[in-house]
Amino acid sequence: MKNLTFKSTATIVAKEGISMGAGAGAQKLTTDVTGNDTAGMSVDEHSNTLKTLDEVFEGNRLDYDNTAFKIRSGVDGVSKSVGNADIVYGKITYILDDVDGDILGIYDAKTGVLTQQFVYDSDLGWLLK
Repeated sequence: MKNLTFKSTATIVAKEGISMGAGAGAQKLTTDVTGNDTAGMSVDEHSNTLKTLDEVFEGNRLDYDNTAFKIRSGVDGVSKSVGNADIVYGKITYILDDVDGDILGIYDAKTGVLTQQFVYDSDLGWLLK
């Protein structure tokens, strides 16, 4: 996951920590008892076992049923509180669904040099830039 870069703001959420992007409820889940942010480390360790872009996306999702991150269905907010559902999360989901123009960079793990770059075209798919 460290070697992927995207034009969308979803990457900012992943790199800056889930607690900043998903609201106060997520901060409780991603911060240990000493107040240290642990989200980036746990996501990175989990992502290392995932091989494809789809696996990484599915493996790092938070919007499963009965979680505070499923703001459109799942937790209804009446029988079980969603806490402070963050409306920004809905905007991030929209950006993820609209992948046209997204850029994928492949970097050399040792040197950090960009080796290949792809751009997504909604009609043609991933194209070498």
